[in-house]
Amino acid sequence: MSTVEMIFIGYGLVFTVMLFLSIKQWRWFHIVMANLLLISTLLLTQLTAYVLDFRQAATIRYNEAVADEIGLSLLDKSGISASGLRDMMQRMAAQRAL
Repeated sequence: MSTVEMIFIGYGLVFTVMLFLSIKQWRWFHIVMANLLLISTLLLTQLTAYVLDFRQAATIRYNEAVADEIGLSLLDKSGISASGLRDMMQRMAAQRAL
């Protein structure tokens, strides 16, 4: 979770708690609003977790694509044969597995 997301959710929780503490006489409306605030905070937390997972997966795919492009450009420049390319790709796959 990024810093901005953590600050946003932390502020929401602090705001909710301070709102709860400021209410002297609880009525049905206050209880409904308090529950809505808590539920929305939990849903936003879950949403940010999904966004983070998506961003991490996209970053991994991007980094792998860039590494493949760099490797292929180096092979083109050096003139390595097809068997050399196969060996290099096997080594890259082994490194990714680690």
